[in-house]
Amino acid sequence: MTNPRSCDRFTGDCLICERHTAGSRCEYCQDWYWGDAITQKNCQQCSCNRCGSVSCYKENGFCQCKPNVVGQDCDRCAQNTWGFDFCSGGCRDCECGAGAVSSQSHN
Repeated sequence: MTNPRSCDRFTGDCLICERHTAGSRCEYCQDWYWGDAITQKNCQQCSCNRCGSVSCYKENGFCQCKPNVVGQDCDRCAQNTWGFDFCSGGCRDCECGAGAVSSQSHN
């Protein structure tokens, strides 16, 4: 701790965490970072696509995808879904009628 104002003088909680750490004792990695904040001090940015991810797991960096989003980095819509580019709550089901050539979306 290099900043003397990093510690709350009443609670002892850390007010300024470094190296992408968070928590009252800087004991875990910040959101969208993963690794070991205490022993190895190696918090690193997750590779998850933020449009397609809810979060990444702090222990291993694996991405938790939004509904109907797939890929190791949650970077595309599942088959027969669309809307990834909207960066909203996930991808939506295609609602192609019986006259469609295919139910697959091209988005």
